[in-house]
Amino acid sequence: MENKSSQRKPVRLQFIIGVVGAIFLTAILSVVFLSFQSSTRSREAFLVDSEALATLSNIQRHWLLLHVETRAWLDDPSIGMEEIENQRALLTAQLRVIKPYIENNLSVSRRIANIETSLIEYDALLAEAQASDDPQAYKVQLTELLQNEEAEQIKRAYDQVERGFFVTFSENLSVQQNIQSLLIILAVLFTIFIISAGIWAARTARITAELQQSQVTELEQRVLDRTKALAASAEISRRLSTILEQDQLVHEVVEQVKDTFDYYHVHIYFFDDQKQNLVMAGGTGDAGKTMLAQGHKITRGRGLVGQAAETNTPVVVQETRKSPNWLPNPLLPETVAEIAIPISIGDKVLGVLDVQHNIPNSLGQVDIDSLQSIANQVAIASQNISQYENTQKIAHDYKELVDSSPVAIAVLDADTGFFIDANQTAMNMYEITPEQLGKLGPIQLSPATQADGIPSQDKAFKMIKTAIESGHNTFEWTHQTLSGKEFLAEIRLALVSSSTDEQKTLNAVMTNITEQRRAQEADRQRARQQEALNLITQKIQSAASIEDAMKVATRELGHVLGMKPTAVMLHADTADTTKHNQ
Repeated sequence: MENKSSQRKPVRLQFIIGVVGAIFLTAILSVVFLSFQSSTRSREAFLVDSEALATLSNIQRHWLLLHVETRAWLDDPSIGMEEIENQRALLTAQLRVIKPYIENNLSVSRRIANIETSLIEYDALLAEAQASDDPQAYKVQLTELLQNEEAEQIKRAYDQVERGFFVTFSENLSVQQNIQSLLIILAVLFTIFIISAGIWAARTARITAELQQSQVTELEQRVLDRTKALAASAEISRRLSTILEQDQLVHEVVEQVKDTFDYYHVHIYFFDDQKQNLVMAGGTGDAGKTMLAQGHKITRGRGLVGQAAETNTPVVVQETRKSPNWLPNPLLPETVAEIAIPISIGDKVLGVLDVQHNIPNSLGQVDIDSLQSIANQVAIASQNISQYENTQKIAHDYKELVDSSPVAIAVLDADTGFFIDANQTAMNMYEITPEQLGKLGPIQLSPATQADGIPSQDKAFKMIKTAIESGHNTFEWTHQTLSGKEFLAEIRLALVSSSTDEQKTLNAVMTNITEQRRAQEADRQRARQQEALNLITQKIQSAASIEDAMKVATRELGHVLGMKPTAVMLHADTADTTKHNQ
């Protein structure tokens, strides 16, 4: 009765170990699946938002150019409508391009629809102005329409998409980091579990040996030998968890297994991309090097290796020459026993760990258990390597997208204001090099004071504080390049979400608006001059005589010119009349 109870204990222990192992494997697979889904979604969202931002930037630029060309035509209709029609066509094309990128953003879609409606209204007003003898009469309406749409629709649509861009970008990075951390924790816990399982199995083997009195001496020796093997297996498993390259993983496993268990030969196969062949990835000794150089492979389902991969169960042959499924290899003439262990996670078989020995009937259950434990770790390590390479590729792709963006983008240290990173567009804007990142920031690339007289350093940290408290901040700022050339920029700051408070960082988008401001100022100057000329013309037309008209012209021109000395000379047949107003 006691023997039966003792025999049931290993069964219960194996069941518990299997359940716990299945839980770990399920958790790791779930994390890998979620990571893949998250990375795919984040990449797609990043690309859509990036394209939407670039297109909105083009819409804003063409809208401003349409505004400038419209005012120029109103001032001088003789220049023709070619540039206006060109900008109008470009706007229509950009509006068509952006629609697929914003179809899920109802607010931005409504603003784009409003812009299209305004363009229809603009076309109608422009047509009326063309048909009119006095196009200037439509100047105010056209100007207000263009200015209002730029401020109310285009700029706000850009701001909405930009905020969504940075929020999505920051959230996706945070999710990827959390998933990667969770995956590492699960791998470490699973390694600890394997080591504990080995210890429990060794203890069970010792207890069983003590109960079987007739074989005490022999079993004690076997337990001692296999305990050492299990410890070595656990050590191999521990070392595998730190490897991040597939070739190194394979080399480490085959060499350690051969040296630790003193087998004749060890090699590893992995499925090819089509899942039709098991291709040798590495093996021990000269035979392993030769087979690797020859691209040795086994067709799916053939031999002991193919059978293990097909059934996802270990295949053991104690005397290979008696097995009809055994495939002899002329490079391994001493093989008389073989174990093929599937490298798998759940039902997904990645490859096979194949061990060959030159001693018949020498491969038992302890060998199977030890090798299965190692094969499981190889599967997990292989998945970790794939996940690591995928994560590295995603990070590299993100950086390439940001670096190649036409928008100036940078990451700032909120405490120092220094650049942590910046794309090439931003570095070109400030005339700095990658080596200068981390040593200076936008504060150092500013004049001593801003346009309002406030010291740049004081005002900069005030803007940063606002961005941290509210999550974002948009403002205009006078910058200067490293060579001292000043320019006006629109700065958009967004706080990067972080799980810790050790370092706060800000995403920054910088837009050089110097030329935009100059164009706006030129438009305002032309408007003031035109208004003054219209007023003078009205007053001259209301004068009762030529002499009064000359007086009005002299006086009003003097006012327009800032009270400079002004003279108007009227030439007659008999005399010259000169009026001076100073």
